[in-house]
Amino acid sequence: MGFHRRFVAVALAVLGGALVAACASGSSGASPTETAAGSPAITAGPVPSRPTFPPAPTPALGDFPLGTYTTTLTRDDVKNAGFPSEHDMDENAGFFTLDVNDDGTWRFVQTSNVPLENPVFQGTFAVDGDQIAFRVIEPLEFNTEVDTVTWKLIGKTMLFTWVGPDQGLSTLIWTKHPWTKQ
Repeated sequence: MGFHRRFVAVALAVLGGALVAACASGSSGASPTETAAGSPAITAGPVPSRPTFPPAPTPALGDFPLGTYTTTLTRDDVKNAGFPSEHDMDENAGFFTLDVNDDGTWRFVQTSNVPLENPVFQGTFAVDGDQIAFRVIEPLEFNTEVDTVTWKLIGKTMLFTWVGPDQGLSTLIWTKHPWTKQ
């Protein structure tokens, strides 16, 4: 039994090696575009090298003063802007902290006296002169939003002015009150 197994293993190894050698030399007896049975062969060209990608673009930081900014939005601010429901007032009033980072990312954290559905927003930004566009990446249900504002820093006071059509609560949060640079 042991001899039979060794014989089969050696025979398979020899046949496998012969098959590999025949394939490598192309000696199947058929032309390069035909298989031994006469049907067209599937030939592969050279294996392409791995694609190379250009480095990620450097974020467009412009002259925007990076750092941390804070502001507060009251329930009355939300209500007077046309959002009188308790849910809207609870969800959108509070203390806001905005971090704008040198890697082209931003993070917006809201704190409040009540539990919030989405207390953290974050994404990327690009600066073009006095305009900054904040692209939302998270939370996912808002990741198609791009909030664009003009900016002006006077001392430690940042003033944002909305660019484009009014976007309701987004416009209110960015522009209702000045932000303070920390």
